[in-house]
Amino acid sequence: MTSDLLLHRVPQDDLGNPAAYEPWGYAGGAWAWGNQPTSVTGPRRWGEICFRAMDGKYAFTWLNMAPLDIRAQIFPVPTANLFTTPEQTMIVPTVPGLETGTAVASPYGGFIVPGSTFGDFHIAVSQWFDDQNYQVMQYRINGLAA
Repeated sequence: MTSDLLLHRVPQDDLGNPAAYEPWGYAGGAWAWGNQPTSVTGPRRWGEICFRAMDGKYAFTWLNMAPLDIRAQIFPVPTANLFTTPEQTMIVPTVPGLETGTAVASPYGGFIVPGSTFGDFHIAVSQWFDDQNYQVMQYRINGLAA
């Protein structure tokens, strides 16, 4: 299903309090906290997403459902314009038996491994072979533009 992506912030002590979440939105010609929530990027079929602060910047990774690949965006602040931030494809789709390098059949995940830096960027990629066989692989992504 295609959907938008909304950004909210919340104090750490209020994570369990839905009323404490403050939306980021566009209204009256400007983006601001407290406006009605507005999609921060174009609608798409989102899979798993991961957002992490690291090295003084922010990394956002996700499973892109069409085509089935794993992408990243790197930006200076959480409220950066994701409509114009370049997307970087880290894992590309392939068919079973032809996996090689960053080509993975039926990938999902793309979660940033804790401790990663932009100079040493690692993600976890999962894969089902069939109803009973599953694996998680760790990929070191070289050349990610930060």
